[in-house]
Amino acid sequence: MKMFSSLKHLSKPTSDFTSRFMSSQVKTAVVMLNMGGPQHVDQVHGYLHRIMTDRDMMQLPFQNTLGPYIARRRTSEVQKKYAEIGGGSPILKWTNLQGKLMCEKLDKISPSTAPHKHYVAFRYVEPLTESTFEQVQKDGADRVVLFSQYPQYSCATSGSSFNAIYSYFQKKTFPENLKLSIIDRWATHPLLIKAIGFKNLR
Repeated sequence: MKMFSSLKHLSKPTSDFTSRFMSSQVKTAVVMLNMGGPQHVDQVHGYLHRIMTDRDMMQLPFQNTLGPYIARRRTSEVQKKYAEIGGGSPILKWTNLQGKLMCEKLDKISPSTAPHKHYVAFRYVEPLTESTFEQVQKDGADRVVLFSQYPQYSCATSGSSFNAIYSYFQKKTFPENLKLSIIDRWATHPLLIKAIGFKNLR
C-alpha cells in the first residue's frame, strides 16, 4: 500500500477547489469504503472486470488480457447467482441505511463536527470511489473521515480503496485546509466482538 499520509504533501490547492471545501453545509463527510456489489445483473460484467484487472486485488500473468477474459467467462454464471437472490446485491441499501443512522447519531454526540453526511465509495461498482469523491468535492466538506467497512486491514481490499483515493487526489489536488481521518480497521473493537459473540477474542 502506498503511504497514504503523503496525500498532505501533494501540490498546492487552487483557490476554487479550496473555497468549495470551506463554504460547505456539510462539515464532516464520512466516506464508507467497501468492495460493493452489482445492484442488477447488467452490472455484473463491469463489476467482475474491475476486480479481475485490479492489481491490488489479485495479480495475474498477462492481466490486461487474462483479467477481461475471465470476467467475460464468469459473467453469465455470476448473473444467475444474483438472480437467485432477487437480481442484485443488497449491500448498497444496507450501507446507506447504516450511514444515515450513523450520521444522525454523530450529529447528536458530536455537534462540533456536525452536520455529518455519509457517502458510499465502492471499489468495483457504482458508486465508484472516484465519482464519490467528486461529490464530496462538490458538497465542500471541510473534514473527511475515510471509514473502511472491512473489520480487518488487507492490501487487497481496504488497501485497494486507499490507493484509489490516493490516485484521485494526485490528479485533483489535495486542499491543505481539509482535515483527513482514517479508520482502516476495527476487528478488535468491543462492540464488534459483542455483536458477533466472540467473548474471548484478543
